[in-house]
Amino acid sequence: MSTVVLDASAALRVVLSPADHATLMTQIELASEVLAPQLFAAETANALWKYQRAGRLEGSAMRNHHTQTMALVSVWVPDMGLFPEALSLASRLGHPVYDCLYLVAARRFDARLLTADRRLEALFAEIT
Repeated sequence: MSTVVLDASAALRVVLSPADHATLMTQIELASEVLAPQLFAAETANALWKYQRAGRLEGSAMRNHHTQTMALVSVWVPDMGLFPEALSLASRLGHPVYDCLYLVAARRFDARLLTADRRLEALFAEIT
């Protein structure tokens, strides 16, 4: 078993389309701990709100899916301690700070990054 940092893109795929993302769900289930920066809560909520605004989710489903994404995380990493390194990393990589929070958390906790974002995955491989 290993520790993983779960990003919003992977969590949303698992919750919105579990049959299509069984491999991701298996990795989450087999992890000894699933970490996420606190930003994850707002980021998943915002994405679900966008789905609801686009008519792809009802309000009750949106809230239910958000509850499901929150349940995937076992340890919340405070963002404030990640920002100094995330800002430096974002500047160096030319990549948004909010994504760099996940990179920093994964590197700091010697964890695997679970993401559906191929560019973020490639950046993680570059910095580790």
